[in-house]
Amino acid sequence: MTMNFIDIFNKIDAIEQQLSVCTHCGMCMSACPLYAETGREADGPRGKIALLHGIKQGLLNDVASLTNRFSRCLLCGACAVSCPRKINTTNLFLQARKVCTEFLGLSVLEKVVFRKILTHPEQMNRLFTILSRWQFLGLKPSPEGMAQLRFIPSLMKHNWYKPLAHTSFYQSTRQVIKKPFSGKPVGFFVGCLIDKWFPEIAEATLTSLNYHNIDVILPNKQLCCGMPAISSGDKNTAVELIYQNLKLFSEHDAEFWVTSCATCAYTLKFLWPEWVKSEPMRIQEKVQNISKKIQDISQLISRFIKIPPETALNKNATRITYHDPCHLRKKMSIWKEPRTLIQMNTQYQLVEIQGASLCCGFGGSFHFKHSILSQDIGRKKLGQLLRTDCAVVATSCPACMLQIGELFASANQNVCLKHPIQLYAEYLNLNHS
Repeated sequence: MTMNFIDIFNKIDAIEQQLSVCTHCGMCMSACPLYAETGREADGPRGKIALLHGIKQGLLNDVASLTNRFSRCLLCGACAVSCPRKINTTNLFLQARKVCTEFLGLSVLEKVVFRKILTHPEQMNRLFTILSRWQFLGLKPSPEGMAQLRFIPSLMKHNWYKPLAHTSFYQSTRQVIKKPFSGKPVGFFVGCLIDKWFPEIAEATLTSLNYHNIDVILPNKQLCCGMPAISSGDKNTAVELIYQNLKLFSEHDAEFWVTSCATCAYTLKFLWPEWVKSEPMRIQEKVQNISKKIQDISQLISRFIKIPPETALNKNATRITYHDPCHLRKKMSIWKEPRTLIQMNTQYQLVEIQGASLCCGFGGSFHFKHSILSQDIGRKKLGQLLRTDCAVVATSCPACMLQIGELFASANQNVCLKHPIQLYAEYLNLNHS
């Protein structure tokens, strides 16, 4: 079994090519938020690359230990941005997770979540409908919109959670809005977190697209983008989700596909093509065609608007700051556009923070597998945000919103979290209602 593990590892071209480029200069270590927190070489990108070298040389064969080590990564991409050789470390570590998962398999919980829920939208919707109706039995809400477990084990007394929305976006909105736009419509990929936890973001997205006379395609039965499965190395589930979503996308001739979730945008645009490379060429071509059309909502809307002059700013404007999601700024180089949406709303004064692109510490599955580390890394971001003395924090990622909300609640601090598209929709309602 060990030899098979090593043999398959050695057959992955992506790993071989990337490892041969690395010079072990250590630039990646200075950018890694996990290494900055723990100071352990093995937690940094260079340490993980050393592990990969050890596997290829046949020196390491404890797959369980390697799986844990590769899971200790936020997949934030800071190391890739700082790498002078432009190594795609994120893809490198995802490939490593995929091989480890192939041999060890998924946990029972992961199997249920990925293969019984995520890939079955009707079952998923029924489950979340039940949870949203009865969550009050287990959660004690707070005025700030967060909640704690009613029956709290001592080790979880500082954990806070964002309750599910009472009504998901898809439960309240099932329509295709008909308005002309450049001859072709725009598809809207909602995403799980926005649909189930932040439907107000989706509603603001529709408001904004509608205002600009954009014909919106909103396919029913959209599935998860696949990021949870991809980050856990579950290729089978990831590919199945891609196939099912691809079928939905192929039914519509959209000029673009927009999403208000930074992680969904990154996954659809960059990870989908990587994870179908072993699929038939026709599937690869379809995915490539879709990936070229993927845009963050701020990219599309910013084309139509112009920031008002400073003289038009409200002297009593509410101070607001913006946190750059890793998947948007580091992976897609999008950072000006969300700020443009914020600055359109003169009820707010944008205050920049030093280190706006510092990872919040969520990291998807990292938050659940290494919760203490996730919170420790997040406290650095919390400190930055608190020093701005802003009443509102904006970000373009619903996962970041979950993490930042939890951090503020744990520190007994109040904050209003907003997506830039919500602020833009507020501007439209105030000035064009």
